[in-house]
Amino acid sequence: MKNKLMFLVSMYAVFSLATVAGAGTSTNETDPGSTLDLTDGATTDPATLALNFSPSVAGQYTTEGATDNEQWYSIGTYHAGGSLVYATSSQQTSIWKASRETNETFTDSAIPATEDNSNSESQWTTAGFEK
Repeated sequence: MKNKLMFLVSMYAVFSLATVAGAGTSTNETDPGSTLDLTDGATTDPATLALNFSPSVAGQYTTEGATDNEQWYSIGTYHAGGSLVYATSSQQTSIWKASRETNETFTDSAIPATEDNSNSESQWTTAGFEK
């Protein structure tokens, strides 16, 4: 569990510094442990970021896209055999965790998928997350 938490903290730092854009959700959920490749969507010389995960770790990155040099995102991880999902967003200073059954997916965990529903603690707690 400590390793997963440290991984998520590291990922939070990476995304805080990255300028990856392009609206949507990227996940390696069908192949946990595989690399998740992100791009800024530029047609000429796109910037890319490759996220490497430990074996059996699934990751999800969601963004609404960049506008005026701003970017909102949420990120979450879980271990395929684990009972917790960890998540945060660019509007949070906390890492949130929620219980999960081993057959549940990121969709089941209800990680906030838009800027509007990730900025308050009540949105996270309503979705079953705790600090």
